[in-house]
Amino acid sequence: MIILTANQKGGVGKTTLNILLSNFLVQEKNKKVVCVDLDFQASLFNQWDTERQQLDNPETFFVVKHSLTDSGNLIKQLKKSPDVIFILDVPGTLDNNHLLPLYKAADIVICPIMFDKLTFKSSFVFAKFMKHVNPTADLVFIPNKVKTIVKYENEKKIREELKSFGTVLQNVPDKAEMHRVSIFTDVPKLNDMLNNNLNFIYSNYI
Repeated sequence: MIILTANQKGGVGKTTLNILLSNFLVQEKNKKVVCVDLDFQASLFNQWDTERQQLDNPETFFVVKHSLTDSGNLIKQLKKSPDVIFILDVPGTLDNNHLLPLYKAADIVICPIMFDKLTFKSSFVFAKFMKHVNPTADLVFIPNKVKTIVKYENEKKIREELKSFGTVLQNVPDKAEMHRVSIFTDVPKLNDMLNNNLNFIYSNYI
């Protein structure tokens, strides 16, 4: 299975979500998980590589770096291991043709969103694009970094707009512990809303 976590808008918490999803699948569901970092910044790989050397914990999942220019061959290799869940971390852009094989191969696309107008516009464009290039993929939106003391006037409208493309899950509040996530974080102890969302994704799509 190939899970793609993406949004063309940066700063929505894509890398953090990948780490937490990976931990959840390994720790709670005993799945084999490999993350493939195709982002130019390699934030996911760098955090994983640093923490696994510094912290005295057994590795829960693996992260590998891979060149985006070789995405076609990558997909061929991933499909040879149907017992592994591959989580792909990709750059936040739609302007790179090397991303197309990844978008087309995804079984599930998880799109972290926020309720500000700029992020919604980018998320809407991304969702429309994904449904065009891969209409069979399950598209799931996770409202992330939601400030509980803020009233988002556009939240209802944004949810309704995105429902036409896929499923919009519960809001994940912007709490301090979400900014201190490590590759060994225990998801159920971290955030109830996020745990509910990941359980929903697992039960309905994996």
